[in-house]
Amino acid sequence: VDRIRALMTAGAFALEKLEDRGAALRHYRRLLELEPAHEEAFVKARALLEEQKDDAGLLETVVARAAATANVRDRVIMLKLQAELHRDRMKDPRNAVAALKQAISLLPDDLDAYLMLAPLEEEQRWWQGAADCYRKIAELTPGSDTSRTARLREAAIREDELGDREAARNILEELIIDDTDRQAAK
Repeated sequence: VDRIRALMTAGAFALEKLEDRGAALRHYRRLLELEPAHEEAFVKARALLEEQKDDAGLLETVVARAAATANVRDRVIMLKLQAELHRDRMKDPRNAVAALKQAISLLPDDLDAYLMLAPLEEEQRWWQGAADCYRKIAELTPGSDTSRTARLREAAIREDELGDREAARNILEELIIDDTDRQAAK
């Protein structure tokens, strides 16, 4: 406890009094090595890493935080952040997909994770996974425009990429509300 407090104090001193962001970050990262779930140190380290545009350091910090977090919802949040970093900054869609699948395994009804995962699976040309994601999105958003759009995308993938015209036709028949529904009829 004293060591944790000392590192927080040293980090704050380096940041506020010395205006030495590098030293502050080193203190916060050392603290996170000792106690990866320390909220304040994580927030400060994350802000400094963002400021320095240290994507690799930020990713490393988020991965460690996800591994150390016992609360399922908090861990899922960290996994989705990890996926965003892989996708947007590291240009690594495969690891983004892995992080999202891990998040979904922990929280199977996390709509945001599926919304992130579906286009990544399409980008990787993992058509079956993408179609399954769109189906899950539709299930999680019944009766909404999001649900309808997801089912239309699933139908397109099933027909165009998977060659399953029958599955696509069944989806479209479910979506046709009346004969004037041109989008589904198309």
